Amino acid sequence: MSSRQAQLRLPYGENLQIHLQRHLGLSSHEEISDIRIIRRSIDARQKRQVIYELLQVEYALTGEKLPEYSLENTSTMGTLRRFPKVQNRQVTVVGSGPAGLFCAYALAVAGVRVRLIEQGRQVDERKRDVYEFWRNANLDPMSNVQFGEGGAGTFSDGKLTTRIKSPHRDFVLHLLVSLGASRAILWDAKPHVGTDQLQQVLRRFREQLEMHSVSLHFGEKVVDLRPHGSGVDALTTGQSYYGDALVLAVGNSARDTFERLSRKLQLQSKPLAVGVRIEHPRDLVDRSQYGHWHLNMPAAEYHFSAQCAERGVYTFCMCPGGLVVNASSEVDHIAVNGMSYQSRNAKYSNSALVVTVDQRDFGSTDPLAGLAYQRSIESACYRYSQSYRPPAMTATDFLWGTPQGQLPGSSSSPAPVEANLHHLLPQPVTMALGHGLREFERKMPGFIEHGLLIAPETRTSSPVRIPRERETLSSSVWPQVYPCGEGAGYAGGIVSAAVDGVNTALAILRRWN
Repeated sequence: MSSRQAQLRLPYGENLQIHLQRHLGLSSHEEISDIRIIRRSIDARQKRQVIYELLQVEYALTGEKLPEYSLENTSTMGTLRRFPKVQNRQVTVVGSGPAGLFCAYALAVAGVRVRLIEQGRQVDERKRDVYEFWRNANLDPMSNVQFGEGGAGTFSDGKLTTRIKSPHRDFVLHLLVSLGASRAILWDAKPHVGTDQLQQVLRRFREQLEMHSVSLHFGEKVVDLRPHGSGVDALTTGQSYYGDALVLAVGNSARDTFERLSRKLQLQSKPLAVGVRIEHPRDLVDRSQYGHWHLNMPAAEYHFSAQCAERGVYTFCMCPGGLVVNASSEVDHIAVNGMSYQSRNAKYSNSALVVTVDQRDFGSTDPLAGLAYQRSIESACYRYSQSYRPPAMTATDFLWGTPQGQLPGSSSSPAPVEANLHHLLPQPVTMALGHGLREFERKMPGFIEHGLLIAPETRTSSPVRIPRERETLSSSVWPQVYPCGEGAGYAGGIVSAAVDGVNTALAILRRWN
């Protein structure tokens, strides 16, 4: 059957089939028998009159059905199936975030024996650890918002937006759908899963890995790597695991791992961004983006950016209808992040509001200088709070330079404590934040008056990069080790990390074939 496609612009909520029938000018005896959405986005530029859906669709006419498109017939799966089965090869994957999970799955599909090691716990046990921390301030450094099955994305918005152009993106999204994620992620311009749905997906992901004979080791921390013949040993506190290759897919908060391996892998410091979470009533954001249509629309998103001298200041990783959560992973340090459920129906919306920083700010060219910079901010916030309650300040007070009174309501868990953030964040950061607030107020009136700043947002990206070869993706100094994903400095989000995991698996397979 030849493919038929159409580009549509229809008022939000209008019946797609009726609109397509009218768009095509079909007669009464002709009938659309099948429709598939390829791409969907919202156009609110004329929100005073109408809000549109922009759709790219594929369709079939009477008597025809569109061919099924699933995980099995993605180009990536076809490539993995075509590799000759690798005999007597073992790969150790360290880290069960998106990069580690997708790398392990791709290798296992190709017939490689895979061992996956994760310092944190499986998602159900990890969830109990996280909620115990939020309720009673009992932080488990091994199992928390940063560490455990699924990585840091498990307790986030589950955002799947990415700018990368990769043929493996379809593979990643179709695998998530096969594990229970909404099919809408295949076509939405800004797809997300939500922390509740993502946790269900992870349980099924684990089952798939076990079906492919992946050996799973939760609650084991890799403390060293050592050469062993033509491969490498991963040493945990009680075991030594051999692999012909080792994939290092730790997240961007694996600070003790970076410290232990800094010299062996010749880590490099890299720029990052730090700042705050800014929270607004969801109703304000929705009205700003959708006007009087907001009650019939999904929770609204925004993305703002500005330049302050040589620094960028921008919003990042927005959580519409979400929560601000304590994302600490080290004792006596505070870090915050945003999290949303699949429905995105909470009372507030929040976003990171961050400023670019680099070696000028770190005060050192040491590979771990960015890590030390993050820690200094997180430690200062904890010392002020004397607890894991994050310091906060209204945006209006921030611009005045001093707290003026009681904090407004917030979704933060645990509740924030009022503080002067000018005393807790570096001066170049606070200056750029002030500039950004004034700029973004022009784009969203009320951004300042109704904004609450909750600090600190420090885990936007990895503070290091682990050098690797462009072609082989293996370490520049240790060919049996494959730095992978966000922690290694090669990704920035769930999808890009997952794609990097697939690329790393394919690089290993090509090397052996």
